[in-house]
Amino acid sequence: MRDESTTLLVRNISDSTDAHSLRRAFSRYGDIRDVYVPMDFYSRRPKGFAFVEFHSQRDADAALRRLDGEVVDGKRLEIQYGKNNRKSAQQMRQRSRSRSPRRR
Repeated sequence: MRDESTTLLVRNISDSTDAHSLRRAFSRYGDIRDVYVPMDFYSRRPKGFAFVEFHSQRDADAALRRLDGEVVDGKRLEIQYGKNNRKSAQQMRQRSRSRSPRRR
């Protein structure tokens, strides 16, 4: 049994796909809390995947069922549930500090 995730991991997105186009495609299935498209630091292009977070699990379920395998911006999407909801910037900073090697 899976957890109650409201976040979808969207794989195989096109280089031309941005948060706006994903929001447009996914918003037909419910209210979206956040869309995040990780970008390559050097090329400033999408890394090929994104996260779409819904307000409710029911809406995330509907989007996954209806959009998995659909074509957006010329690429067939591969969608699955995210393992965890997206962390805030504060949570990421705390995590990175705790993993830093100790200075001498």
